[in-house]
Amino acid sequence: FVPSNTENLVYVFDSETQQQVSAVPTDDWPYFVVRDDTRVYASNVYGREITVIDAVTGAHEADVRVGDFPWGVASYEGTLYTSFFTANDPYVQMTEMGTWTQAGTFDGESGPDQITGAGGYVYMINGRSMFDGSDDALSVHELDGTLVTRLEGIGRGMYSLASHTNGKVYVTATDDDLVVEVDPAVQQATATFATGPAPNGIASMGPYLFVADRDGPSVTVIDPDAGQTW
Repeated sequence: FVPSNTENLVYVFDSETQQQVSAVPTDDWPYFVVRDDTRVYASNVYGREITVIDAVTGAHEADVRVGDFPWGVASYEGTLYTSFFTANDPYVQMTEMGTWTQAGTFDGESGPDQITGAGGYVYMINGRSMFDGSDDALSVHELDGTLVTRLEGIGRGMYSLASHTNGKVYVTATDDDLVVEVDPAVQQATATFATGPAPNGIASMGPYLFVADRDGPSVTVIDPDAGQTW
């Protein structure tokens, strides 16, 4: 699932045949794309919608109306979480899956960025707001948005995050050339993994983590359970 923000499309490719299956129209400027077991979600940064795509067929399923300038998006435990870090008062909106009705909002701290869920909590990178770039923390929230804790000093230039099948969260620290492991059982950083220069995006697939090293250019592959990196 590949977004094209210049065409306002998400291209869908079959991973076995390497052929394009479809091109799904979106709202204005699709940017972040995330997937769960059944659906794919694209945030449209200059629009007011989340585009929902069937992960199996590649067909367009729904357009979910949200606030202005949606950014990070995550699907977890029946709720779609969308961050709005460019707002004057940054916030996160919760939407009920399936019915696509709004289920409330919560404070976005110092600029909510990318989001994921793991271990019964929602994790959100903070600090890349255009209004306040001084912070650099990972905030941990209950599923209703209640703040549990803020993990500060675990990595500089946190950029992206992903949940793994082992139940832990992994965050790229771009300025440290590291991926940081966070264990929901203790809400602490429990390991780090060296990457190539300036790790940005991270994706979890099976037992592995794939990290895009912006200044490599390279991709670092991590097996966190085995403690191996290559």
